[in-house]
Amino acid sequence: MSKLPESLTMTKAMAADLQKTYKHLHAHPELSMQENQTADYLAGRLEALGLEVFRCGGTGVVGVLRNGDGPVIGFRADTDGLPVLEDTGLEYASKDTGHLEDGTEVPVMHACGHDTHMATALKTAELYAQGTDDWAGTIVFILQPGKEVGAGAKAMVEDGLWQ
Repeated sequence: MSKLPESLTMTKAMAADLQKTYKHLHAHPELSMQENQTADYLAGRLEALGLEVFRCGGTGVVGVLRNGDGPVIGFRADTDGLPVLEDTGLEYASKDTGHLEDGTEVPVMHACGHDTHMATALKTAELYAQGTDDWAGTIVFILQPGKEVGAGAKAMVEDGLWQ
């Protein structure tokens, strides 16, 4: 097995930043199709890396990292939380609430890994943005809202994701 180029290898500092990002996202989940603060956070982080960023499907975010001729690949991550009360006791546990369509206020938590998906997407974007000598092509980071209610992908496609 060949070793990754150094520019695509995560350092301890990068791993600590990944954990910090994960904890932030875990502590601040938002319900499906209501991921406004999450989308702002993700778009800001991708823009800071120099990616072309656009909003799509309401609260969806797309970041495009171009690096010359080569294949085009996609990296998709879900962004929504669930209407679940977190009872983990973690210092970064979600205390946030959201509102269902009928107006009912509910606790919200990342109970199935979307916080990890987003943190991993951001760190992957960072590694590839900083390591452009080691690859060529285009990576499209698709940060999809509303997975839990089946609305986000449809909204993104209808909003022109693939144009």
